[in-house]
Amino acid sequence: MLEIKNLTKTYAGDVKALDDVSLDIPPGMFGLLGPNGAGKSTLMRTVATLQLPDSGTIQFGDVDVLAEPAGLRSKLGYLPQDFGVYPGVSAWDLLSHFATLKGVPKARLQETVSDMLELVHLFDKRHKAVSTYSGGMLQRFGIAQALLGDPTLIIVDEPTAGLDPTERHRFNNLLAEIGENVVVILSTHIVDDVADLCPLMAVMKSGKIAAQGETKELRSALDGKVWRRELAKSELDATTRDHQVLLTRFVGGVPVVDVFADEQPRDFELAEPEFEHLYFSIVGAEV
Repeated sequence: MLEIKNLTKTYAGDVKALDDVSLDIPPGMFGLLGPNGAGKSTLMRTVATLQLPDSGTIQFGDVDVLAEPAGLRSKLGYLPQDFGVYPGVSAWDLLSHFATLKGVPKARLQETVSDMLELVHLFDKRHKAVSTYSGGMLQRFGIAQALLGDPTLIIVDEPTAGLDPTERHRFNNLLAEIGENVVVILSTHIVDDVADLCPLMAVMKSGKIAAQGETKELRSALDGKVWRRELAKSELDATTRDHQVLLTRFVGGVPVVDVFADEQPRDFELAEPEFEHLYFSIVGAEV
């Protein structure tokens, strides 16, 4: 439904934020992973018609997004990475304002605002100033404003960064419910969010699409190729030099290293591939 073809975008200083990016995204949850600075936010802002690319095309259904940005905006719900609010304005009043801007008829305004606040479990906090909300509450309010007008394309950019585990769990459950019938793009650097929610995904690195496909298939490509061993701290440098290290962690104060190899390295044991292994095999190791 969303077709992105050969997008490029270069900023001042010859910084190539998008480098020939192409994606085909059907209805459902789609995960866009990548480290900070990979180009995810630039891509999301471009799809959301907030900036123009240097070249390329974006098609959403029958809408040529770059030629007819208004045609997409009427179908779009967008939660940017930094979601600002007016100080002292209640959730009810602010969401009513957004609903008016999105063209919700006056006769349906109160019902729509009430339904959205109920959906994100904020109705009982509707008279509280949004500027006093916790991070999780603010993100849920952000989703409520993004859902106004029954959008068929929803973009959420780093929505769970900074949330505590409980709020993150609630927010992800809400995204999963929303993503059953529309296109939802979840742009994040949090690996577990994509693993939990998205059957399809892509990984960005340095402005390029480094990998894309079905989430389970991408991870299963590592079967039989991830190996693990405990080692002394003094061995870390040599291990990093001699092997493709995917992940290093401490278990009980002891370093445990996971490496990628087609054949079993000496003194290593086969490990079950994890989603983090896939991510670091693409973007580079965490050591």
